[in-house]
Amino acid sequence: MSETKQTVASIINARIEALAGEKSPQQIAAAAGIASERMLMLYRLEAARVPLHRVRNLAIALDLDPDWLMRICVEEWMGPEIAQDLQQSYAEGLTENERVWLEVLRHSSGGNVPPVTPEGAAMIWRALEPRFAREQ
Repeated sequence: MSETKQTVASIINARIEALAGEKSPQQIAAAAGIASERMLMLYRLEAARVPLHRVRNLAIALDLDPDWLMRICVEEWMGPEIAQDLQQSYAEGLTENERVWLEVLRHSSGGNVPPVTPEGAAMIWRALEPRFAREQ
C-alpha cells in the first residue's frame, strides 16, 4: 500500500477546514504574521510558497508541529536529500535509538506529533517499565 504524499498546500487546506469553527482564515493569517488572507489563499492554491521564516508561526496558527511543517516545506521545495541532510544535522545530539523512536512517533501520528499529556506519558512509562526493570 503506497502512502499518499501530502503537499504543503494540502496540509494548509486541511487544517483551515478542520479549524473552520474555531479560527477564520483571516485570523490564521494574522496569527502567522502573513500580510493578508489573500496571501494565505495563494499558499493554499500553490501559487506562492510560504517564506521559510513564516513556517513556524503558520504551523502554530494551524495547530501543527512547527518542526514537522518545516520538514515538509524543505522536502517539497528543496528536495528530499537536502531535507534529510538538515534533519541529520539537527539530530546530531540524538542516539540512533532516539532517532528511531522519533521516526516511529512521527509516522504513527501522521507527522503531526501531539503534545504529551500526563496520560500519554504514563502510558509510555508503563510500556517501558518492564524493560528498564530487567536491565537493572
